[in-house]
Amino acid sequence: MQFTWVKQLRESSPVETHQSTVIGTFFINLLSLAFPLMLMQVYDRIIPNQSFNTLIFLSIGIIAALLIEIMLRIARSNINLWADTKYEYKLSKIAFDNLMNAPLYVYEETDAGTRIKQFGVLEQLRGFYNNQLYIAVCDIPFLLIFFIVIAYIGGILFMVPLIMCIVMGYFSFWYIKRWRNFLEDKLTHDARESDFIINVLSNIHTVKALGMEELLMRRYERLQQNGMIDNYHSCVQTGDLQTLKNFFNTITIILTATVGSLLVVQGAMAAGGLAACILLVGRVMQPLNNILSAFNRWSMLNIIREQLDSVLRMPVDKKERVSGFDELQGEIALRNVSFYFEDRGSPWILNDITLTIAPRMVVSIIGHDQTAKTALLNILATITKPTAGEYLLDGKNVDFFQTYEIREKIAYLTKTGKLFHGSMMENLSAFQDELIPTARRFADALGLNKIIAKLPGGYNTMVGDKAVECLPGGVINLILIIRALVTKPKIILLDEANMSLDTHSTQKMIELLNTLKEVSTIIILSCSADTLALSDAIYDLKNGKLCQEPYVK
Repeated sequence: MQFTWVKQLRESSPVETHQSTVIGTFFINLLSLAFPLMLMQVYDRIIPNQSFNTLIFLSIGIIAALLIEIMLRIARSNINLWADTKYEYKLSKIAFDNLMNAPLYVYEETDAGTRIKQFGVLEQLRGFYNNQLYIAVCDIPFLLIFFIVIAYIGGILFMVPLIMCIVMGYFSFWYIKRWRNFLEDKLTHDARESDFIINVLSNIHTVKALGMEELLMRRYERLQQNGMIDNYHSCVQTGDLQTLKNFFNTITIILTATVGSLLVVQGAMAAGGLAACILLVGRVMQPLNNILSAFNRWSMLNIIREQLDSVLRMPVDKKERVSGFDELQGEIALRNVSFYFEDRGSPWILNDITLTIAPRMVVSIIGHDQTAKTALLNILATITKPTAGEYLLDGKNVDFFQTYEIREKIAYLTKTGKLFHGSMMENLSAFQDELIPTARRFADALGLNKIIAKLPGGYNTMVGDKAVECLPGGVINLILIIRALVTKPKIILLDEANMSLDTHSTQKMIELLNTLKEVSTIIILSCSADTLALSDAIYDLKNGKLCQEPYVK
């Protein structure tokens, strides 16, 4: 079974990065031996023999070696940081693509605050896999080389740093294991706090209207109290781990100097050899600290990355493309379609519905069961999959089409919608400059141009950037209607989209739909007399079933 960190390194690191990192690490560690060996020569040979020419030559060589080592470290860091940047970009692209193509029911299983936290994990991954973890892995073999050099110079002295490294590793892993529980609790409370803040800000108008400030403040204080306790334990654990590493670094050098001094007194090694061994122990502790820090961060990121992996593992609605989709005429057919909410164990909401709607036909669906009507429109909009049965467009099963390609041909207008941050014209034209003339024509047809003319910024008025829009609900609804229709869809689905419109705007919308039905198939959920008068057929949805015979106009 492949270790998790090995699998992650294989995913994040290109082969060329592996090669350059291994070669760079080899020469960096090789050059790091230069100064300890030079110091040993100074104490044992240069000072006793007063060989100043040799000292100058060695000093120049050591300075050159240090400069080369610095340049190699900078180059290695730049290469690995670039590899990490590309991996972060790749993950963010996949995650957002999955989020955009996930079925609606999957997306709605988690709220917006958690989704933001999941994408925030990408920042935590920055500069880790290649620039920290892989370099730490490459440093492991050179620890053995350093111990061999210490053993060659100081004999049994190498046992001191070896034993201390083992003890330090054991206690560090023990601390890291304990820290995992604190980190999981901290992440849980952070997610709850983010969800709470987003929910409050999204509904700030209701909060102010109901005078809920004090109630929400007390709830936030309770969340903060629990979160602060977890933050405290997490910070204490991190500080203790750093203190532990500093203690072992210091005590290892002290013990090495003490034991080495005894060996020098006994004549088992020279003073220069002791100085070199002390420097080599410092070199051993540095990569060991890097290895422990990398493992500590990897343990933390493994917990955090579970949030991102939940996005990367999302089911997506991507399928094999079927030719001929661009020629969509707008014929709709449902064959024995049934639906219920599987996760809720609900009864059948739609039961064995069979329906055929010819192209460029206007159909109204009436009934008191709003859940069933909305579920039917969600299926027609490909937002929801039927539990059983087939949904066909122009005689072809939609399961064989790319879902996003189908949705480009369908306009789905619900009772409520959101404006995107941008100008009013950008929202009207769906952020497509080539559709601006069409958006203006629709605005004129619905009378929206007269309202916009009264605004100081006109079509350039910024919208969608406030918790509560300053525009009336009817105006927002008109913008949403135009934004949906501006792409000239072949199928138009209306879920009581005219609820917040006044009589004049409703009549204008009916006139526009009467024009659009010459090129589009229109399905309307409404009991309005004006809407029903526009319809070619009316169906009644009762107990999850459509009437067998439509009420023909």
